[in-house]
Amino acid sequence: MPVAQTKKGVMRVATVKERIYELLRNKPGLTDAEIRRALNLSVHQHANNEARRMQSEGLIRRVEEEGLIRNYIVDPEVREVNGAVRPTKNPASYSNSNAPKTPEDDVKLNLGVWLEENGWDVSIVPGTEPGPDIVAKKGGDVWVIEVKGAGSRPQMRVNYFLSALGQILQRMNSGITLYSIAFPNLQQYRRLWQRLPSEAKRRTNVSALFVDAGGEVNEVR
Repeated sequence: MPVAQTKKGVMRVATVKERIYELLRNKPGLTDAEIRRALNLSVHQHANNEARRMQSEGLIRRVEEEGLIRNYIVDPEVREVNGAVRPTKNPASYSNSNAPKTPEDDVKLNLGVWLEENGWDVSIVPGTEPGPDIVAKKGGDVWVIEVKGAGSRPQMRVNYFLSALGQILQRMNSGITLYSIAFPNLQQYRRLWQRLPSEAKRRTNVSALFVDAGGEVNEVR
């Protein structure tokens, strides 16, 4: 029977949550089915439900990779109870954690630091969680940002660009909110932005944010 030790040194039976967390510390990226088999849980849904609860608590990240949902521990330095993360002044501490990140996560953290340095209060949704990738607030202003990563092929970047544009358009439910799409500072993304018709940019008032690896951000309207 798996056990855990309390602060007073008393041994007790470890909870399923504790067992999953410890398992993912040693074997990051397991699917729910692999967790169930490794821990000999009774049914798949048990592992699935517990993993979803841990995700909502900000303990783990559930990332879709090649059609499978894989589970990774969230770096405690950027964890929040509600599953969002706060940018730190040292994004590298997040980038270098054991859990692999989705392609856009490093862009999110660098952008979050830049926003905070410019006086914004920032909330970042990690991984593939639902909702806007970044919501920043300053005074009465709100800034909603959709973020995409570098991708590994030119066609993938085209798909990312169109996906980000479609997602931000669906977020437009307020005439006073700022809306942007953000990408790594790559020439292909800049060309895709330049090719977007100027009338479309004017009507939507969407801006593009290009973020380099050092954290420098360039906003283009």
